[in-house]
Amino acid sequence: MPDGPLAEVCPATITIQTTGEPGVGLGALYRLTGSDAAVEATKVSGSFSRPDGVVDDVLLEVRTGGPATGFRDAVTVASTDDAITLVHTSISSILEGHGRSPMVAVAALTDRSRQAILVDPSTYPDVSDIAGVAAADIEIRHFTDSPAFEFLGTVGPLSGARMVDGFDGGPAAFVAAGGTIAQQGDLLVDPGLFVSLPQWARPVTAIALSAAGWADHDDVLAVRADDRERLSDCLARVVPIVQQAIVAYAEDPSPTNELIARARAASDPLSRVTADLLDAGAADSIALDVVGNGVDGTIGDIDTARLGNFLPALANALGTADAAVDDIADNRFIDPTVGF
Repeated sequence: MPDGPLAEVCPATITIQTTGEPGVGLGALYRLTGSDAAVEATKVSGSFSRPDGVVDDVLLEVRTGGPATGFRDAVTVASTDDAITLVHTSISSILEGHGRSPMVAVAALTDRSRQAILVDPSTYPDVSDIAGVAAADIEIRHFTDSPAFEFLGTVGPLSGARMVDGFDGGPAAFVAAGGTIAQQGDLLVDPGLFVSLPQWARPVTAIALSAAGWADHDDVLAVRADDRERLSDCLARVVPIVQQAIVAYAEDPSPTNELIARARAASDPLSRVTADLLDAGAADSIALDVVGNGVDGTIGDIDTARLGNFLPALANALGTADAAVDDIADNRFIDPTVGF
């Protein structure tokens, strides 16, 4: 793969807009911020620092999503901000926005979805899968317009389930309800978070949505379709570095998690997500195959075969036009030699 100084082919500041709050799924991006990283409520910025220690003569700015953007997806945010170089989003969001703001995914930060449904095992001891959640008639709180819950509620096992949108991402409603409701969650963060909450302080059951047919890549880096060729030389150098950062973060996440915890606290002062919780989540990401080499031994590539089977059903569930996999995902910048 081509290599060389990023300043030769990339913008002076590589700006990445993320969809969610800082967390394990974005660990590789924060791994690339240098020792001079500055943490603010809406971004982390500093020198672009490669996993091998080389510091490039460009800046890296990782912008925070979630509350910082009014919970808008990065695709929507980037549609009105030309300063954004790359967006952290999902294949489903790219598909939804394909007709308005065409984007192309160029790397996958995670191999499998980290989205989950959280259930209280003391209230529902017999519920161990998503079909069981539906059968138990549990109210499920989820983010408004969540593609995963639209899909699972339309063509999946949550069809007919009691789903309530407007979820704000926090544990308060779940705790206040004493675990009688279920909620959308993060497989890598929430199990540890709930145990650490003084108001709860016991385990929750986290049921992976991927086990019920949710085959999305939830964490991809994408570029505007119109920019794919213009930035091709930059992408050819940056994407393999991102792949290396995925491996480096997985192998030694603790220093980066200190930074992520600070960034999370800056964006959400009430956050209880600590570096220790993130360390546990990073270990779980490997154990649960959320991060891995995929089907071909390469880290960071997009599983286009899986998407080929998934996208038509997803488009039907979302009520949007179908799109060819090649129109929304491109593995050409991936270095096939990078993996665990």
